[in-house]
This record gives sequence, structure tokens and C-alpha cells, in this order.
Amino acid sequence: MKSTRTVPAGTARRVGAALAVLVVVLLVPAGAAQAHGGEGAIEVGEPEVGPGLEVTFPVRITYVADGHAVEPEELGPVTVEAVAGGDSAVLSDTLEPGDAPGVYTARVELPAAGTWNLAVVSTEPPATASVQVTAEAAAPAETTTTAGEEGPTTTSVNVPSGTAEEGSGQIVDQSDEGSDAAPIVVAMVACLAVAVAAYLLIRRARARDAA
Repeated sequence: MKSTRTVPAGTARRVGAALAVLVVVLLVPAGAAQAHGGEGAIEVGEPEVGPGLEVTFPVRITYVADGHAVEPEELGPVTVEAVAGGDSAVLSDTLEPGDAPGVYTARVELPAAGTWNLAVVSTEPPATASVQVTAEAAAPAETTTTAGEEGPTTTSVNVPSGTAEEGSGQIVDQSDEGSDAAPIVVAMVACLAVAVAAYLLIRRARARDAA
């Protein structure tokens, strides 16, 4: 007669739970890897035009399926192409990793001044976005002409009357010297006449007293 063994109910539950955990551990990474495939999405921030024709703007790249950020090791080549009218030029094929997950910095130099449409194209994950930027031509530099280039420039100043006082840097007017001396001479003559008249009066008075 054969004997049969029965597995305790507690043991069966523990074995079933272990198998369920094993299935989850095996399936979750596969599902995550599958979610990280497929299309990507690119968000382009506000461009900043720097000196010359340099343009810098932030870019955020994520997976469409789960919205997770695309890390640098997962990102394929990314190009930035400038398009204006019938002209186009590939300006960059690299992005600088930023401080946040999935955020990168594009730094390019425009071919010429004007309004350009910058197309950002990612190969892995495949995604495309664009942004418009306008860069003005730089103002021409001011040039100064020195005496050695075209000869010195001579400026004439007409002084109606007067001479320059040496070492003073000022103009001294000499046109009224004669008119300023005339009142002094008149005053001296008047003082002398008054003195003579006083002397004569005093002398006459003494002569009368003596008589």
C-alpha cells in the first residue's frame, strides 16, 4: 500500500508567494525597458542671444510612453539645424548635459544675422522640436583718426583783442588800458590843484596877519 504525503497549507502559501515575487522581479525590468523605448519628446526653452551671433537655449528630452527623462547614456546624437528661407546649416551635433534629469543645453552660432528657425532633431529616442530666434547684426565699430594717419587737424581761433597770458591759459584783455588810466590822471591833477589853492590861501592869510 502506497503512502501519500500532504504538503502543509502554510508551506504551500509560502511557496506560492515566493513564486509570485519571482515573477514580478523578472517581469518589471522587462516592462520598464519596454516603456523606455519608442518615441521621445523635446521641449525647447527660451533662446538667449549673446555676443555676436551666439545663441543658447535649454532642451528637455523625455520618453513619450512613461514621461521619464532621457539620461545622457540613453541619448543618441542630437543635431541643431538652422533654417531661414532656402538656406539651412547644421550648427551642432552635441548637447551639454544640464543640472536636472533630461535637461540639456544647446549652444550654437548662427550663420548670419536675421530670423532663423532652429530645428532640434534627436535620433534616439526619435524626436523633433523647433524654436524661432532673431539675431541683429552687430553695430560697426567706431573709428578714430589720429594725427599720424591723415595729418594733424589745425583749428584757428580768432581773438578780437587781447593776448594770452603766459602760463595762465587765459586771455587777458588789453584794449581798455588807456581808458582806465585817464580817470587816475584827472584825479591826480585835481588833488594837485586843491593843494596849490590851499597853499595860496594859507599864505595870504599869514600876510594879512603880519600887516
